[in-house]
Amino acid sequence: MYEAPRVIGARLEDDPETGLLALPFEILAKVGQELTWQDVLRIRCTCRLLNQVSKDTSVWRSIAHMELVKDSITGANELFLERSIDQYNFEELEKQILRWKRAKQNWTIDNGAPPRLRTFEMSFQQVHLIRGGRWLLFTRKTGAVLYLDLDAPGLPSEQILIPERPGLSYTKMGLDYLPDSDVLTFNLALAVQQYPEEEEGVDSDIAEYKIQIWRVCLNRRDNNFDCTDRLTAECLTSFRQEPQGSVHSISILGDHIAHTLRYETDQEYLFFLVVVKWVDLVGIEDGFKYLQRIQCLGLGWPSVYLLPGCQVLLYDAGSINLHDSSSFVELETVPTRPDRIIWPKPRWRAYFEGAEKGFPPVILCSDAVRMVIFCQTGFYGITIHAPERQAEMESPVDTTKLGDYAPPLTRLLPSCGYRYSALASSSQLTFVSHPWSNEDETKHSVVTKDIPHDTRGGWRTLDMMSGRVIVVDRRVRVIDLTTTF
Repeated sequence: MYEAPRVIGARLEDDPETGLLALPFEILAKVGQELTWQDVLRIRCTCRLLNQVSKDTSVWRSIAHMELVKDSITGANELFLERSIDQYNFEELEKQILRWKRAKQNWTIDNGAPPRLRTFEMSFQQVHLIRGGRWLLFTRKTGAVLYLDLDAPGLPSEQILIPERPGLSYTKMGLDYLPDSDVLTFNLALAVQQYPEEEEGVDSDIAEYKIQIWRVCLNRRDNNFDCTDRLTAECLTSFRQEPQGSVHSISILGDHIAHTLRYETDQEYLFFLVVVKWVDLVGIEDGFKYLQRIQCLGLGWPSVYLLPGCQVLLYDAGSINLHDSSSFVELETVPTRPDRIIWPKPRWRAYFEGAEKGFPPVILCSDAVRMVIFCQTGFYGITIHAPERQAEMESPVDTTKLGDYAPPLTRLLPSCGYRYSALASSSQLTFVSHPWSNEDETKHSVVTKDIPHDTRGGWRTLDMMSGRVIVVDRRVRVIDLTTTF
């Protein structure tokens, strides 16, 4: 009678010298490094030896490398690891990648509610969800910058990153990630408007305006006494802005910062765009006479984005203007009147009627910068080509319609990835998937989930990698599209 071969310790008893399972483990691990994450999970269920292969760290590091390469080719900029791949073991990498894949799946599932919703109280001025979805950064009127670890078990506790200042402060912030670092590292630009008294309504003439640049790093704690990760900050430079000025928005990229400034003189307001090479101001001891590239804006409160190649993007309620900062006049102080010589025309401009008044994020890709605009006629993808490619193009910017969905009174939630957005309307959040035309999947999807919130104010932000959406009004609502932690 024929008897089927039995598996003993992951070897075929009838033919121990041939077949896949006769190969050394090192060879099997090399084969595993060529598999997709789905295939690795499938071989895990076959036998003990392949189960061990599916849990080999080199296999999951290879998967992470493949996903990062694929991500950089498409420009999606979705997968983000806060440490270099060689600092992860297989369990950590598997958890991160499966969390990302499940988040992408749940983005398009119409199940009426997210897998997880947390709500807690927090006072704030401005918030920013760090890429990867783990750290929520926020400022307070005390001038302090704090953060929450949203992956921590239970209710996250507030941690101080930058201590408070005396008096009352209004702070704007911008971030620039440093991708070549071994751990999560970014430069944090702060525009601080500081009053000496702890009360509002104080005469603005006595306010002090400072720009500060901080280097923020992930501090890993893996010793026996403390296994809690933290963020740490070091001040790189601090310099003063004109005493009459008030910063509305700030952006940092590489060696430069850009900010929009309201300047008060002779009972009138002037508005300027200022670009500064901050690395040249290290050690100037809070002086405010330094070279600045300046442009008049007229009236308005646009949000500013520094882009590669001396490009500056301004956005204000559907109005988009692209400028070349190398053409701005260089001065030591902000002028007291809007001279024509500091009013250059933009290189490109567009207007989207009925667009969100807030500021959609820009996504830095390998050869372009992208952003998504929702307005009355649908939603559009904006591609700003890299400076070295613009000579080949008829226009430095291309506009592509991604879909027709245009609900009334919506608000775009900024996204770290360009394939997904979230809109706030009434007591619902609408999750929109919008692949770009150069991708395999070109159909968009719209899913609405019932999540009580206040659309009248606050902050909204999301991170595609973690599948996490943050809605901040009078309370903080953390919406997780995946329960994999």
